[in-house]
Parts: sequence; C-alpha cells; structure tokens
Amino acid sequence: MAAPAVPSGAEEPHAELTLREGDVIKISFPEEPNLDVAPQPIKRDGKVTAWIAGEVMAAGLTPKALQDQLARLFADHIQSKEVVVTVVSSSRSEQH
Repeated sequence: MAAPAVPSGAEEPHAELTLREGDVIKISFPEEPNLDVAPQPIKRDGKVTAWIAGEVMAAGLTPKALQDQLARLFADHIQSKEVVVTVVSSSRSEQH
C-alpha cells in the first residue's frame, strides 16, 4: 500500500519560490526512501549534494524545476519518476 506521494497543497507556500543560497531543502524519493537526502542548505555556489548525482545546481530553480531535473538525473536508479523537493526553511525570512 503506497501512501499518497504529496498531500494536496503540502508545498503550496513555497511552490513558486525561486531557490537561492541559504535555503534549506530536503530531497525525497517516495518510492525509494533509501535514496532520500537529509535536509541541507544550498551552498554559496548554488549547489546541493544529491547522492548519486553529485553536486546539482539548485539556486535559481523553483522546487518543481529541481524535482524535474533530479528525476532525469536519477532516472536509471529509480523505478518511479517521482522526486519531491521540500523547502524546509527559506533564507528570505531572515533577510527582509
């Protein structure tokens, strides 16, 4: 029994957010939880570490665009094309 991948509206507050340095994100693979990446800040160079894929540019992308990019990068390693990028905290709230 698979749980629903993303509850309706779960990511709405950050859906259109453009990721940037200092934002903390979590990368999840609902069908492959052993590949999940612990929450991590986006580094000064705009990248995050995504396990098999190595360093991946995250800054300048929306969470949805990063999900799509990771799904392509992990295509050979995951059966489901589902990747979920969750914004744990945004650097915007600290820099008004």
